Amino acid sequence: IVEAARKIITNGGMEHLTVRALAESLGLSQAALYRHVRSKQDILMLVLQDIETTLLQAMGQAQKGKGSALERLRQTLNAHLSYSERRKGVGFLVINEALCLEGRELRTRARAFVERYLELIKKVLLEGQEEGAIRDDVDVELAARLFFGMVQSNVTLWALQSRAFPLGGRQEELWELYLAGVSSREKSGREVQP
Repeated sequence: IVEAARKIITNGGMEHLTVRALAESLGLSQAALYRHVRSKQDILMLVLQDIETTLLQAMGQAQKGKGSALERLRQTLNAHLSYSERRKGVGFLVINEALCLEGRELRTRARAFVERYLELIKKVLLEGQEEGAIRDDVDVELAARLFFGMVQSNVTLWALQSRAFPLGGRQEELWELYLAGVSSREKSGREVQP
């Protein structure tokens, strides 16, 4: 169900994701599919659960790597951009859809997912502060949101431009810009204005 839903979203957009379209894609009757999902919101909940599991797992793997907190944060950025490219940016589309739908359950689940994402980033930022690589005056909550927004905005533009360029093509520039905003002068080797 999740894979078929992702294909519908990728190929036709969120407006094409319906119980009927999903049933046809799976070769099922609508009645058979209704035993598993009751609505578009249920379908999106399944997709969101899959994204939460797989994206957070990919980020966790990137953060388990060796090296400094900054290196692990960089690997996390690379992992998220690669994940989004492989999944055609569906994650952000589902989160955006959660904002538009009336259902409270999907919105609550999306918010919890984003909060877990931010906690993973904040953890590495705090480790970077302990290492002295990230300035002590950096608000880790805001820095984590900035990280999330940096990825989200690039995935959104990439999707809006019909995936016409490699998503990871500018990740070095993104990383350098982000790094300039959070790193300490002593550890980064460059003058960074607070």
